Amino acid sequence: MLFWLRCRLYPNAEQRAFFARSFGCTRFVYNEALAHCQAEHAAGRKHPSAITLQSRLPAIKGAYPWLAAVDSQALKESCRDLDKAF
Repeated sequence: MLFWLRCRLYPNAEQRAFFARSFGCTRFVYNEALAHCQAEHAAGRKHPSAITLQSRLPAIKGAYPWLAAVDSQALKESCRDLDKAF
C-alpha cells in the first residue's frame, strides 16, 4: 500500500536565505561539472564518474570560497545527479 503525504513549508527569512544559497550553490556545481564533462568529451576522453567529479570539489571550493557556506553533501549530490543524467 502506498501513501502520499503532502506538506507545505513556511520558512522564515533566515531559512529562505539558506534554501536560496543552497540551491544556488548546487546549481553552480552541477553546471561547472557539466562544463567539465563536455570538455572531457570534446577532448575525446570518456565521461568522468561521480567520484571523479566529487574529487574536484575541494579545488572548486578553493576557487569559489562562497561554496564553503553550503553543506558538502548537497554539493556531492549534485555531482551524483549529473552522473545519473548521463
